[in-house]
Amino acid sequence: CDMSPWEYILGCFSTESALKEPRMVSYHATHVFGWPAKKGKLQNVKLWANCDESEITGVKVTTSTPSTSTSTPLPTSTNVVSSTGAESAGETTQLVPGENGDSLTVRLRRHAGLYKDKSYAPELKNVLLLTASNSGYLEMLTNWECFATRLGLDWMVMAMNKELQTHLGERSFLATGQEWEKAEAFNSPVGFKVISCNKLRSVLDVMRETNLDIVFSDADNVFKSDPFLPSLSLGSMIRSGKYEYIYGRKIEPGGQKIQNLNPEVYHQEPIKANTGFYYVAGGRKQNIVQRIFEISVEWCDRRPSLDDQENFW
Repeated sequence: CDMSPWEYILGCFSTESALKEPRMVSYHATHVFGWPAKKGKLQNVKLWANCDESEITGVKVTTSTPSTSTSTPLPTSTNVVSSTGAESAGETTQLVPGENGDSLTVRLRRHAGLYKDKSYAPELKNVLLLTASNSGYLEMLTNWECFATRLGLDWMVMAMNKELQTHLGERSFLATGQEWEKAEAFNSPVGFKVISCNKLRSVLDVMRETNLDIVFSDADNVFKSDPFLPSLSLGSMIRSGKYEYIYGRKIEPGGQKIQNLNPEVYHQEPIKANTGFYYVAGGRKQNIVQRIFEISVEWCDRRPSLDDQENFW
């Protein structure tokens, strides 16, 4: 079922109209090419934080970008391939230790609950918030994390390359699939498809390993206010326990005004939905839910020229 498009606004709607929408909880900077253009859209809706990682970690950092000369790669998946084509041997993704030697499963469960304060919404204790990035997208990720920090949220990052995973440390894990370090514009010939399908693979692996419910958000989908309140469509539907998949519908074309969206489209099944922000119930009907993601990953393998959204829907 779809979450409210007036609360969780897609980039097909102009930034000017989004600013005028009192129900806006988040804005997803889609319908532009490249992260500088995405940054511009987020600035227009006042969702660019101009912060650094010290706000996220509480530790002052001396550089805003990871350095390959000083990073020490962690063990990686046996199937990980770098963007240069070199294979990386090591442990499986699920066994990558954290800074204290904790397994990935332990760390994923530690970050579940959506909020830093685990007593705040105990009914959401088995819901994990995930986002994704690579080294080339770090500025966008940092912005997303700063807003999430200010809202008291808890999350983990799927790192698309070892350098970023090492840089982020305990709050990240190496994504499943081909490693890719460059930021890629929408629908770029290879990299965008690799990154987007890695997200599906990683969500599937997390569900297999933990049976947690997952909220996945792209790093350019930024939260203005708490997106999980019970008064909101997403928060209400998650708490109801009635839905295995909650999504933001895909709406075309770009440049529309959110105020002109026909209310009758709400809760009508779309042709496609946006795979950059969704909830999936990993703790219920595990075999069915996981099989849907397995089929999507199989489609990614068969049709590498298409992204996660085309292969999932």
